Amino acid sequence: MKVRRVLDALDIYEGMRLMGRWADPILRAVGIRRLRQDEIVTQGTDISIRVVQDSMFGPVLEFSYGKPAREVWGDVVYRILPLTQTDAELLIREPQAAIFLTGYEDFVVPNSQALEQVILDLSEFVSCSPEPVEMELDLVFASPDDLVARHADISFRSQ
Repeated sequence: MKVRRVLDALDIYEGMRLMGRWADPILRAVGIRRLRQDEIVTQGTDISIRVVQDSMFGPVLEFSYGKPAREVWGDVVYRILPLTQTDAELLIREPQAAIFLTGYEDFVVPNSQALEQVILDLSEFVSCSPEPVEMELDLVFASPDDLVARHADISFRSQ
């Protein structure tokens, strides 16, 4: 249970916010590689994953194919955590932009199984955390080989 080991290793306290390189251990534990400053991504489907704390439902995961899909077209899928394998499979296929999973023009087809596993690991991370977690992973590029994050913001807060 790699996610649990990362949680045990982190010194989690009220108000802790992990940005930039501080979020790297969590990203690595769930299978996302941090994009180096000098690195340019030329291939991959842009995805966006957010976890927010809802006062009624607790942690809720938001998934979309990139920030524009979420903010401009409202093409977002929501799930209450924790997730099952079936939840993860349906989650990435529900948005209208899920056409990217089967190939669309010159877009690179992402590894859907790797994407599902990352979402399951994030669900486990949030569910196992002793503190409520909120996170925003934007500009995550999913390719056949890799998931690479440009932006990660993870915060812990007291209940």
